[in-house]
Amino acid sequence: APVPGEEEWERHIELLHYVEGSLSAQLMPLLVEKLLGETLPQKTKYFFENEKNLHLKYVSEQIRPSGFLLDRGFSAVDIHMAFTLQMAETAVGLEDYPNIVSYLERLKKRPAYHRALGKQQ
Repeated sequence: APVPGEEEWERHIELLHYVEGSLSAQLMPLLVEKLLGETLPQKTKYFFENEKNLHLKYVSEQIRPSGFLLDRGFSAVDIHMAFTLQMAETAVGLEDYPNIVSYLERLKKRPAYHRALGKQQ
């Protein structure tokens, strides 16, 4: 992660907080709906579907030419974002967001990702 004062420090902090404070909050009801097999009330579902689309479009636009969320490359914010995007993948699918799909594929190819999965099991 960048340190305070470095060029991408503010972007790093913004995205770290964005994941928990905005993105996750919009996806969680859709994930719970899917996992429990229950249907949200129509107006509630409409709201969260619209929010989901806005947020996933935003995330897709945040992926840098480096292939990650910071120009410097892979960072802690990518780890944090990956968990929430995997939740989105389960809850709503990501086929409409090819940039996010390829981003997640890059993250899943990292050796550390596979080591972490091994420790989880």
